[in-house]
Amino acid sequence: MDGLEFHVKNQLQVADSMNTKELKTQLANMRDKLSKLAQKLVTMPPPFVPESFMSLFSEPPVTQYLDNFWGEVPQHKYSKRKHKAGEYNEELTSDLSKEKRRQSKKARKESRKKSKAVEALAQQRRDAVLAGAFGSGVLVTVSGSQPHQEQVSESAPVDKGVDAHPTTGT
Repeated sequence: MDGLEFHVKNQLQVADSMNTKELKTQLANMRDKLSKLAQKLVTMPPPFVPESFMSLFSEPPVTQYLDNFWGEVPQHKYSKRKHKAGEYNEELTSDLSKEKRRQSKKARKESRKKSKAVEALAQQRRDAVLAGAFGSGVLVTVSGSQPHQEQVSESAPVDKGVDAHPTTGT
């Protein structure tokens, strides 16, 4: 069943019509028209070609290598050869600037390490002061960056009585 018959049957179902003879004649007429159209030759206009391309069609074909036709292929960054240090002054300066950046980065890294070590030592000292002053009732700074002070009071020993273990106290 071709698409036209399928379309006609769908139309019949939609219209819910019982008169199929009339539709079959219409279908036959449509097929005749289509077959006549298929037999006709279609003439296409000639393609439009600009004058600049017309010379390509009039010249005989030439066989040559693409390298000769296009010239030298440009080199990409990854395919350039490495130059010696004294060959180009620009590369020498870029190497020096890279070395300076590398040295300054290394110096910053060392500086950060030193400052972290100094801060860790200062924190250990603060912790030792806090641990030594714990329970002594003295005013102790909680952190070097906090301006207020807290008072730490000494806690009294708790007597567990007769049931306490003599060595552990529990």
